[in-house]
Amino acid sequence: MSSPLNWIRDELHRVSGISDVSIAEFFLDLSSKSSSESDLNDRIAQTETLEVNDPLVREFISGLWSKCPRKGPSEGTKRRLEARAREASAREETSRNAAYEILSDDNESRDHHHKKRKKKKKKAVKDSEEEG
Repeated sequence: MSSPLNWIRDELHRVSGISDVSIAEFFLDLSSKSSSESDLNDRIAQTETLEVNDPLVREFISGLWSKCPRKGPSEGTKRRLEARAREASAREETSRNAAYEILSDDNESRDHHHKKRKKKKKKAVKDSEEEG
């Protein structure tokens, strides 16, 4: 597979008869800075290097847009997005925690009743031993 730069050089030669590395790098940079295919078309039209109404040039622009890598979000943008995701996760956890209720002391009252029964059983056993 050829690099985007080689593809641009080949297509520029087909479209305009020029295949210079500097010009290919220029178009590669234009494509990477463009936000859409129409934005790339407008940028090329502003440079007046190619006639954007020519069908071959339109085909070149479409291919350039689809084949060339574009710059992703900056480091600052990535950090902001990660921070927003952490904040959303924290808000979700807080809302989940707010739905929880405090448990009543049912366990303690059960233990208390259970102890009373044991005492009654022990007392009943002592009474039966004394009788016997």
